Amino acid sequence: MATTNQTFVPLVAVHPTELIKDEMRERGLKRNELAKRMGMQLPNLSRLLNKKEAITSHIAHKLELALGIDAEMWLNLQAAYDRDLALISERDIQEKEYASIENVLSSIINVSLLFKQLAIDTYSFAQDRIKKLYSIFNVDSTDALIALTAPTGQFKRSDRLATDDKNLSTWVLLAHKECVTQTLAPTYSEGNAVAAAEAIAKKANMGEVTEASIEEVLNSYGIGYGYVQKIDKAPIDAYSTIINGIPYIVTSHRRNNMDMLVFDVLHELKHIHTDLQNGNSNL
Repeated sequence: MATTNQTFVPLVAVHPTELIKDEMRERGLKRNELAKRMGMQLPNLSRLLNKKEAITSHIAHKLELALGIDAEMWLNLQAAYDRDLALISERDIQEKEYASIENVLSSIINVSLLFKQLAIDTYSFAQDRIKKLYSIFNVDSTDALIALTAPTGQFKRSDRLATDDKNLSTWVLLAHKECVTQTLAPTYSEGNAVAAAEAIAKKANMGEVTEASIEEVLNSYGIGYGYVQKIDKAPIDAYSTIINGIPYIVTSHRRNNMDMLVFDVLHELKHIHTDLQNGNSNL
């Protein structure tokens, strides 16, 4: 997705009277003395210092005479303050909108877990967090992001352990990210899943199988391989799916056993072969 330059929005807008107060402290000026220098009534100066008045051209020139600081600078500070107020107001409106989006996502996925897995700062603004998600998953809408949480393939998982639907959807979303970040040179052809299964089984029988060798074999037959760490209450062993015509297998190392990893991969290869043979491009 294309990126655009964004205008910096400060956390707070600094009123130019803060500089007036700084100058008063540095010079040891009391309000009544500054009012006298500016030719203003003390109540009028107090309103200005209490941020209830804007610095007009008239007041800017009075400040120039009283403090020796150019009137143009005071007017520029006032303009910057007004601009920052408008930007902050706009950001606050957007923040409410993105907070609402985050609430919608929270009803479908484990948002805090997802942010942790993707190293997204939870102390940032909601709009920054959501925009970061859009960028990571290459989508431009919440609906498109939510669509990625729906399983499009086959699971191999435990039916005996408790499952949390939000955690399951979160794992699927992370699995999608793991898949689309890969680049495969060969394309998949009919029968490749069977050939890959035979090659992996042969390595296993010879005691030469490793996760790296499994990935190498799969890739050589146009099948992507990925790993997403296990998530509590999402007892997934392996998952197979097709994205943009490329079959993928993603494992979780849930049982942390090479023999079971080989079994899980072979199980998913069977799904890939059978379903593609039957013309089911969605597994």
